[in-house]
Amino acid sequence: MSVASKWALVRSLGLLQWISVLYLAIVSSGLCYLLWNFALSRLEAVKAAVWLYLKPVAAFIGEIAIFGAMPSSTTLFGGLIIFLGAYITNRAGDQ
Repeated sequence: MSVASKWALVRSLGLLQWISVLYLAIVSSGLCYLLWNFALSRLEAVKAAVWLYLKPVAAFIGEIAIFGAMPSSTTLFGGLIIFLGAYITNRAGDQ
């Protein structure tokens, strides 16, 4: 069940939940759009879009920072592959 299906539940959100919503709205969305526009001012749209594949890597870094959980070797290898793929794709047009 989502909050969108039961709007009455919005009134029952506590202070911590509202802080979380504001964090997601301001930091996650706002900062991401700011960084995206910065990237577009420096790179072609196709090259900038490739870096969006790093979102799962950023999520795992956040998981480590917040929860102290260590990702498996498979996850680390996957993150490395994502990073290398984005790097190679951006370098391919420079030659």
